[in-house]
Amino acid sequence: MKLALSPAYHHHSMYNLIDEWPKAFKESEEYKLITEDELCTKQFGMGFLFDVQTKLANKMLHQASKIEQPVLIIHGQQDIIALPESSNLILDKLPTANKSLRMFEGEGSNHWFYQSIIPKMGSTYSLEKKRTVSSYVSDWLKKN
Repeated sequence: MKLALSPAYHHHSMYNLIDEWPKAFKESEEYKLITEDELCTKQFGMGFLFDVQTKLANKMLHQASKIEQPVLIIHGQQDIIALPESSNLILDKLPTANKSLRMFEGEGSNHWFYQSIIPKMGSTYSLEKKRTVSSYVSDWLKKN
């Protein structure tokens, strides 16, 4: 009950979510890049966090329930920005029979898929893994 009422009573309270991230992420190069970047937001208001949940996440799940076309969801197992569990929630909501979830695993399987989307942001960039992600998406598109 207290958490449900938090946005009403603590709308302007700020929370440093970086401190709440998993230990494995805190030891990563990505974490170092974020914490050293002066322009990177590190504190979020309760009102913002509540709005993200109610306006973005819930709306996304609602919209997913209307999709009839084929859907491919790709996700990195080490993603701490959009948690991997969220892909399963979306997949479950999709009414289409033609739906696929591909979870990439291993070192560097973060939000940027082995830095294949934003190349060479960090040391986990791998041309081989970039090709793996690209080939998987390309093959799926050819079949669907």
